[in-house]
Amino acid sequence: MPAIVLVTPATESVIDLEEAKAHLNYGNDTDADDEIEQAIVGAQSYAETECGRAFLASTWLYVLDCFPKCGEPIRLPLGRTASVTSVKYYDTDGVLQTMDAGTYHAALRGEPARIVLKANEVWPAIELGRPEAVEITYVAGWDTPDDVPGSLKDAVKLILGDRWQFRGDVAKAKSIPDAACRILTAYRAHEVA
Repeated sequence: MPAIVLVTPATESVIDLEEAKAHLNYGNDTDADDEIEQAIVGAQSYAETECGRAFLASTWLYVLDCFPKCGEPIRLPLGRTASVTSVKYYDTDGVLQTMDAGTYHAALRGEPARIVLKANEVWPAIELGRPEAVEITYVAGWDTPDDVPGSLKDAVKLILGDRWQFRGDVAKAKSIPDAACRILTAYRAHEVA
């Protein structure tokens, strides 16, 4: 069963503190800055989970039980992919090996991004019966907040506003504002199987 694990999170959020405070009509008071910054992180995390994509460059580990059959490509989750760092596997002796990058192409322009074998190459043999035998490390997300589509930033702001308005009253907070839901549905990452 595939698993996706965050290795290195993004170093910033899609909206900064000033943008958030302007959206919340908070003014120049700095008393709640830490709370607002935490709320930004929570809103962005919720939005990313809802649409199944990483918004900003972050490193991920995608773990599979085996390579695809018949030389089929490996499809990477989380939307836009910037680079593939490595493809590792446990060989038939149970030793972790790194696949030679010269044996595959990283097709990163489309979504989902794919790892495709070059002509006359085959996926390596793996240890029989071993779960999580294939490990792919890659970077998903846009490079900077300026690269992230504005409507995704708007969705984060809508979630932030809803959470901020009803902070401390979970019963009144929506699971996600309707407008944010529509935006995130439109940007939902393609499923990988």
